[in-house]
Amino acid sequence: VRRDVTTNFIVRVYDSDVNSYVGSGVYGKISLLPPGSTTWNNYLLTTNSSGYLVLSMSQSGWKCDNSLLGTWYWKGGAYGDSCYKDSETLENKFYLVGVLSNSIIQPGGSTNYTRGDTITFKGTVVDDCGNAITSGATVIFKMINGGTQYSCTALYDSNEQVWKCSITTDISFPVGWYNVTMESSSTNFISGYASLMNAFYLKSAPYLQNPSVTPSSAGWGIMRNFTI
Repeated sequence: VRRDVTTNFIVRVYDSDVNSYVGSGVYGKISLLPPGSTTWNNYLLTTNSSGYLVLSMSQSGWKCDNSLLGTWYWKGGAYGDSCYKDSETLENKFYLVGVLSNSIIQPGGSTNYTRGDTITFKGTVVDDCGNAITSGATVIFKMINGGTQYSCTALYDSNEQVWKCSITTDISFPVGWYNVTMESSSTNFISGYASLMNAFYLKSAPYLQNPSVTPSSAGWGIMRNFTI
């Protein structure tokens, strides 16, 4: 069950004496048990014209308390009605989850790099209630060029209030445009994902290799050719 999506919990009340479903106006309740609690939250309801008890739970009903994400139980049935005995369904398990959303701050598409540079990645993560996620999450940045990719795992920087990590490039990194992705995951959350196409261009400076001198030995008076 997603916290950011309205979910209906539905019980249909059946009258076994007359072998039919009840009509409207029969009193009942649907009860929810939060994670780690022994106290049920009871919602008093009346049946609709088809005999259904319907409890609609939205984000405001669940509350934006991430400690309430996880394993819940629910049950329901007739309750407190003068014409029907109290009765309940068995307990049913469900999982309440939040949703993570990522924003890539850096690179932002306006800065290019040269092989040998260290590229710093920054981003933010919020939950479906807009609360900043600053701990308890795994955040991974990737830089991708065709079939080649490099990644780093970010830590939260409380001074900058961002998730942050760096990758140091070298001569083995392909030259060209790189896309950047940001992935976040945490227990009891749907993982977050963000991407930025052509986030930066990685270029190459001239590299000097294979220096040689001919001849490689002899005295000071000999003319030599130096190549590189």
